[in-house]
Amino acid sequence: MIKKDKRYYEAIKVIVEKTEQYYGLKRNELKAALRVFSNSKSINYLLMNKMLNFSNIDFEKIDFITNNFIFKTVALELKGNVRESMSFPKIDFIDMCKNDWQSSETYKYFAEKTICIGVFQKTNDDQIFKKVIFLDLTTDEVNQIFLIWERVKNLIINNELKIGGKYGYSVLNFPNKKSNPVTHVRPHDSNSASGKSLLPDGKRIMNYSFWLNNEFIESKIKEMKI
Repeated sequence: MIKKDKRYYEAIKVIVEKTEQYYGLKRNELKAALRVFSNSKSINYLLMNKMLNFSNIDFEKIDFITNNFIFKTVALELKGNVRESMSFPKIDFIDMCKNDWQSSETYKYFAEKTICIGVFQKTNDDQIFKKVIFLDLTTDEVNQIFLIWERVKNLIINNELKIGGKYGYSVLNFPNKKSNPVTHVRPHDSNSASGKSLLPDGKRIMNYSFWLNNEFIESKIKEMKI
């Protein structure tokens, strides 16, 4: 699990110091202050990335943060609920099938890293940057991800995947959000016209990734009472 040593707490301090000066600012104010000229769907992530700007800290701290923290953003709805689930990198199915759980990239990603979330709050006409929070998944939560990881792995090695869809690259029986309280598997991007991810048997499917369920993210934010 995550080792919380002196370097870890120094990294937390750096991240908070770089972002807290922007707490309470509207997104348009952030764009002006940070000189971000974009209307991209990923604008919140672009803003958070610009806030962090690690160029003025030493290389060792940058290296530690890069290797031990995952940076994400979430936008709370007007009533404080989280509408969208949170995506993570595409699944390497070859790695999944050749490794046991604790040697897999998925385990290392979710069990050994801290998720740093920039929380925005929607208003009637904009969004406000509230703060950053740090999410370390518990052993039980990581075990829930393992259950889905194992289920997907078994579908592949037992040749039980149902592959179809409009272009023939979609998997029709991966675990959905109703299957697990923490995570589910769904397409990493919207391009289902070509198969990009290689399976051990040589077949290709569209990219898939683990997603943390929106209700799970919402519950963790409420626990922190921001």
